[in-house]
Order: sequence, then structure tokens, then C-alpha cells
Amino acid sequence: MSKIYYFFILLLAVYYSPHLLLSQEPHMADSKENVLILENMTDSVFYTDPGQAFYYLLQRLKMSERIGYEEGAAKAKVSLGYYYHHMEKYDSAKYYLMAGLKYGRKADNINVLINSINAIGNLYTDNMMFDSMLLLFNEGLEKSLLDKNKEYQAVMYYGLGRLFTHEGRFDTSVALFQSAIDIYRTKGDTTNELTVLNTMAASIMDAGQTERALPMLKEAVRLSEHLQPQSIYLNSLTNLAICYKNLDSHQKAEELYLKVLALEKGKPAMMSRDLMNLGILYLNMERYQKAGFYLDSSFRICQRLELAYGFVLYNLYKGNLFKAQKNYDSAIVYLDEALNLAKPYHLITEQLEMTLSMYEMYADLKQHDSALKYYISYSTLKDSIHNEDVRKQLAEIENKYEHEKDLKQIAELNEENLRIKSHQKMLALAGIAVVFLLSLFYAYKVFRHRNKILKLKLIEEEKEKLNIEVKTKEKELALNAMHMIRMNDIAYKVSSRLQLVSRHVSAQNRELLEETVKEMEVCSPDEIWNEFETRFKKVHQGFYKELYKKHPDLSPTEYKVCSFIRLNMTSKDIAAITNRSIRTIESTRNSIRKKFGLNPDESLATYLLEF
Repeated sequence: MSKIYYFFILLLAVYYSPHLLLSQEPHMADSKENVLILENMTDSVFYTDPGQAFYYLLQRLKMSERIGYEEGAAKAKVSLGYYYHHMEKYDSAKYYLMAGLKYGRKADNINVLINSINAIGNLYTDNMMFDSMLLLFNEGLEKSLLDKNKEYQAVMYYGLGRLFTHEGRFDTSVALFQSAIDIYRTKGDTTNELTVLNTMAASIMDAGQTERALPMLKEAVRLSEHLQPQSIYLNSLTNLAICYKNLDSHQKAEELYLKVLALEKGKPAMMSRDLMNLGILYLNMERYQKAGFYLDSSFRICQRLELAYGFVLYNLYKGNLFKAQKNYDSAIVYLDEALNLAKPYHLITEQLEMTLSMYEMYADLKQHDSALKYYISYSTLKDSIHNEDVRKQLAEIENKYEHEKDLKQIAELNEENLRIKSHQKMLALAGIAVVFLLSLFYAYKVFRHRNKILKLKLIEEEKEKLNIEVKTKEKELALNAMHMIRMNDIAYKVSSRLQLVSRHVSAQNRELLEETVKEMEVCSPDEIWNEFETRFKKVHQGFYKELYKKHPDLSPTEYKVCSFIRLNMTSKDIAAITNRSIRTIESTRNSIRKKFGLNPDESLATYLLEF
């Protein structure tokens, strides 16, 4: 999660021109080592000088591409994607992040893959592409679980938690956030722990449990006040202000919002959020002129940055502002637009508030058909989030509506019709899901079976290849040993004959023959054994080690004889190469069998093949 904070920190950067920075380029030779040095240089100045960090990112990318260092280039592209995203250049951000994602998948590089998914998830959040987010974060979580990487798992838990919060599935999101917090707490990563804690507290507030979130946020503000990056402290202040607003402590909320707005001056995306929060606060405080001013100020920034979620919130609270002023015609226009903008993104919480406002206005206007329409929408949305407080509020609204309008029968008929259609739709979706899962399971089983067969085939081929290679080397080793035996035997016979001949020649020739005999005796049995042992160890590298581990009581001579028996050599051959009698070799074999604990019908050579 090393880059999760870039979203807030890079808003500090200004639009530096790379051409103006070229004069600062360090004179560095192209190499992987220098790419890593540039990466460290980027990290060292990122929080203090984002413009310089951006320059180093460009140099990392260029150098990596020049030397063909694909991983280095992919990491640089992901970092550039973060940079452009937070500089609100979304097309450039998407280009670099998708390039990083493509490499991560192709090279099975989990570091690049997870960072790419996390960054693209942030990008999709801004554009409320929640279905795409779910697919990406599930992919990342699966990879991190297979890799058993806790840090990457925490990043994916955090991303999925944010996604489910947007969809109104608060219990699931809180459980995911808590999993991420547990990992960071274990690792002693306070920065990331506080980031997730803030988001979890916001999710708890969205679920209507504001008092539960208050102590969490106070602690987050206290711990993050002197922490870098400052964005964590600002986020903690914002969430604490929201908490006070929900608890009707409007003055405390106003002080915190204004403090955050002042600290985030010059960061448009953050300012749009702060201005929106102030507009909502003043609306709750019934200071309508100020509420309108801050809402409009936020909307202008959202228009410039094309922030889709900002459009939804602006229309929602602008509509609520007109509703509070009893200007229902204008309120209905804004709330209707907000509903149209929110529906494609599954913003359940926001839609719930909009449909409730629409119902109440149409009820006041005595337009019963329209009121019933929004009442049914509100009821359906209420059921989707399973909120007990909302259920109670809905029951009160339903009773009030039925008594005032005397439309109980119509409402019941419409609700029954809606339930039937919903049930039919669910059955159809369930059937499709079952078929899809069965097909997926069958395809997976076929794939695993084929993959298993292929792996077994490859393993068998590799074993066969190794067996042939070992047998060939064993044969060469045995032939070499026999060759040494024959050469030694020939040398011994020639030496013996020359000694006999030397008795019948002149003194001068005798001296010459004796020197020849000495030269022929240089190749002693020990030297022949040493040469054989060297060759044997190359073919059977672990033989002596494993044999000694299981039978440490063997003598050096017995170890030698075992190596010859391993090659299926006869006692006669072993006697020749070790310069011992056949009887001695047979005696040694019997001693070895006793130490091995072999029965008379068990083959010593077969037993030694196990080593």
C-alpha cells in the first residue's frame, strides 16, 4: 500500500514543465542500479517536492526503456499514473495505469499488478465504475492470497471495503476495513492503519452509527496531527466534522470544515469536497444563503474537473435547499436530475434520501399518484440496505400516508405487484447464476485435469531423460574404471618383465630400465581410486552424503566398495581396481551386508540404488 496516499499528496504539485527541468538532469549511466537509485530519489522528495519527484519519474521511465528493463518501466508508468490522476489529468493517468496493469498480468509481477489495481480502483471510484472496481479488486485479492502477501491483501481489503460502502453494504465494508487494520497494526504501519480507520469510521457513520464512530475519529485526529503525509490528518478532521454535524454539534463541525478548507487551499478536488460539506452543514443550520453559496462554489469545481459524484451531491442538496424554502418546483427539478445521475452507479444511500424528499413534496402538493410512485421506490431501496432505523421511519411515513390519502388498497396492490416482479426477477437471475457457476466449475475442472495430465507427462519425460542420462554416465564411469584397471594391469605386467630383463643387460642399460619401471609405477592404486572417486561424485552427487547419514559405521574401504557395487561391478573388478584379493572383497561385501541388516535373499546392489 506504499502509494495509497498519492491521491492526496500529489495535489500539492503544480504543473511543472518537463522542458524547464531538463537542465537538472543528473548525469547517470544507463543501468538497473541507477533506475533503482532514481526510484529512491523519487521516494525521498515525493512529499516535500512533488515536482522534482515527477521529474525523477520521467527519468526512471526513459532509462528503463533504453536498457530494456521492463519491470522498471512498468513501475515508473504506475507511479506516473498516480501522478497524473492526482493532477486531475485522467486520460494520461488511465493510459499509464493500464500499461502497468498489462505488464503485471503478463509477467505475473504481483507488485506491479497490485499497485496498478489500487490506482485504477481510485480512478474508477471518481467515475463511479463500481462493477469494474469489483472485478479488479477481486483479481488482486486472489493474487495476494495465493502469494500469501499480507500487505497486498490489506490493500485489496481496503479497496473492496470502499466499494461496498458506496453500494450501501456497510456490514461487509466494516469487516473488510477491520481485516486491513489488523494487518497494518501487526506490521506497526500507523500511517496506513489511520487511513483505513478513517474510511471505516465514515462507513460506520453512513450506516447510522455516528456515536460509535466519534471516539475512533478523535483518536485518528490525535495520532495523525504531526504525521506525514498531512492528507491523513486532513481526512481525519473532515470525518470528525461530519460526525459532529450528524450529532447536531454544528458549531464544532463548522470550525473543523473551515480549518480543512484553509489547509487545502489550491487543491481543487479536495476543495470541492470541503465546499460541499460546508454547504450541507449550512443547509442543516437553516442558513440558506450561505448554503447556496458553498454548494454553487463546489459545483463549479466539479464541472471543471468532471467529478460525477459531485454532480449527484450538488443536485441532491440543491434540491433539498429549495425544498426547505418551499420552492417545490425547483426542488423537484434538481432532485429528479440527481436521481437520474445516481441510478447508474447504485448509490443506494443517496437515492434513499432523494426518493424520500420527492415523496414528501408530492404529498404536500396533493399529487397522490406521484407521491405513491416515490413511496414505492423508497420502500424498495429501504429493503436493499436492511437498515432498522430506516424501516421504522418508513413505517411511520406509510401509516401517515395511508391515513391521510386513504390509498391503502392501491398501495398494497402496487407493493404486491412489485414483490411478484422482484421475485420472478430474482428466480431468473438465480437460475442464470447457477448455470453460469456450473459451467465455470466444469470448465475449471476440465482445465485442471488437462493441466494435471500435461504436468505429469512433462515430469515423466523429464524423469526418463534424467534416467537415460544417469545410466549413460554410469556406463561411462564403469568403462573408465575397467579401462584404468586394464591399463594398470598392463603396466604391472610390463614392469615385471622389464625387471626380469634388467638382470641380463649391462649396468648402463639396467639403470635405464629401472628408471622406466619407476615411471610406470607412478600411477598407484590410490591415484586410480582418487580419479575414479572424482568422476563418481559428479554422476552421483548425494551418494556418499546419504549413505553416511544412514550408515555412519562403515569403514573408508567399505564406502569405496559400496560405490563400485553401485555400478554393478563384480568382486573381481573391484579387487583389480583396489589392488586387493577377491576373497578380501567378498569378505568386505559380507561385512557391509551385516551392517545394512540385509537378508540373504536381498540384493546389496539393489539396496545401494536407493542412495
